Amino acid sequence: MFVVITNYAGAYIFPDGYINKAINNYEPQDFTNLTSHLTNEHLHDQETNVIQIQTQNLEFFSPFYEEIKTMVSKIVQSLKTMHPQAFNCQQ
Repeated sequence: MFVVITNYAGAYIFPDGYINKAINNYEPQDFTNLTSHLTNEHLHDQETNVIQIQTQNLEFFSPFYEEIKTMVSKIVQSLKTMHPQAFNCQQ
């Protein structure tokens, strides 16, 4: 999910995101081939390791979106508590 956090308006979560699914089967005991563990498409120079699926095309994603909104809200509140000066808009 893409999230923009501002010091004046809180956070905006883009409603459509992506799930990265590894092309290679997960091998829990084999760390010599990281392609089954890493799903960030920018980590591999030679070959594509992931399929990106838009979350809007996944029926099961809706409950996760609600949880993501809750987590982002908690993160913003924590940031405001830990770094109030970053959210002070007065010049």
